Amino acid sequence: MSCTTRNPLSRLPPSGRASWRRVTGSLNGAPKRPGPTPSWPPLLLARHCTPDDSGRRILNTAMRRLALSARGYDRVRRVARTIADLAGADRVGGEHIAEALQFRFAGSSL
Repeated sequence: MSCTTRNPLSRLPPSGRASWRRVTGSLNGAPKRPGPTPSWPPLLLARHCTPDDSGRRILNTAMRRLALSARGYDRVRRVARTIADLAGADRVGGEHIAEALQFRFAGSSL
């Protein structure tokens, strides 16, 4: 029995292949950071996921109005960092925080 290596992209539909290339291209262009964001200790989280002023205001408002916990605060920052990487941004901005909050509360009735 011979083992041949197949291209995993060949199993995806054309739209999926385009998405895969966009995501991997964005991530390949991102600055090198130590591993995936869920495994980062607090020091790395503070260094790489600190939002700009508008993002900080949005997060503070979310903590007050949506009863976002400290753990939820960190989770939103981690997701926002990933969104910023996919967008090719060097810094986490307010738009990345807002999108991360949308993912956080998608499907819940507020």
